[in-house]
Amino acid sequence: MNTGAGTVSGEERKTGWNALRQELTLSARVKFTLTATLRTSAGLRDGEGDIGFHNGRNPVAHKTFGQLKNFSDWSVSFTPDQTGRFKVYIGFVDRTQKTDAWIEVQQVRLDPPLNSGCEDVKFKRPDQ
Repeated sequence: MNTGAGTVSGEERKTGWNALRQELTLSARVKFTLTATLRTSAGLRDGEGDIGFHNGRNPVAHKTFGQLKNFSDWSVSFTPDQTGRFKVYIGFVDRTQKTDAWIEVQQVRLDPPLNSGCEDVKFKRPDQ
């Protein structure tokens, strides 16, 4: 996952919890906004997709989504009370083995960026 400005392409397919995530050090009292361009399969139900910030134990800010036929931008913001390690993530849960559920992430951005020297990371599907 690239948390600076840039393009990320990724897709994850399996039963259970699936997520792209990266651990970062976030500064206290700075508002961070995680934005991703994504779409999902028709098999993803409302509330099964999730984008957000995690403190290692629980989500501290997140937004859920369901089926997204077309690429859409989703954003969530978080202002830490103190500087610390947090995970940013974009994921979904496939609750049944009977549906083909997947999420495709095209671009990810964290504003403000942590540094301007981030390199793009390309995720590939397992079948590529």
